Amino acid sequence: MGSRLALQMGAEWLLGTSHVALRDYGQMERDGEDQSLAGLLDVDAVRATIDDVVAAMFAIPEGEQRFPRGWWPSACCEPAATAIAGVLSDRGLGEWMLVSGKRPGESNGHMWVELREASGVAIYAIDVTLDQMSEFDSPFVGEGPSPAAQVFTEQRGVWRLYEWPYIGDEGGPFLENLRQVREILRDK
Repeated sequence: MGSRLALQMGAEWLLGTSHVALRDYGQMERDGEDQSLAGLLDVDAVRATIDDVVAAMFAIPEGEQRFPRGWWPSACCEPAATAIAGVLSDRGLGEWMLVSGKRPGESNGHMWVELREASGVAIYAIDVTLDQMSEFDSPFVGEGPSPAAQVFTEQRGVWRLYEWPYIGDEGGPFLENLRQVREILRDK
């Protein structure tokens, strides 16, 4: 399958099947002043980047991908989050943080991406694999933290992409996935 067709099919899968939950951003109050989120963030460029990254992940040839594509969205939160954070940074759309949490008493967790204020408050979150949990019907892309933060209440950490302890080296699954996504998007 050609990469353009795979990119198109990946985006259609994400938008057509998963129904990405994009919210109306309205006004946010900061320091006593109303400011439009659109003035702080190019929301359209962020949305386009998310679509591009997920489509590129699905365009990676079968057998070469470094994430369990057949299980999507299950077990794909870390590869998706790291690829999205990397490409958003590549496109000059801010420094996005990897956020990881777990349910109390459990060892497995979940990862998503947030753009945060200097104080650590989430301005915007991207959680394209949120719907792998039974509590949620769709991925989340919108203002504030991911709804996952209400369920995965024990925070394991918040990191810049290359500071995440498990990012690995260039041959590891997360950076290899990001490299493959970048290559597909470069050829797009």
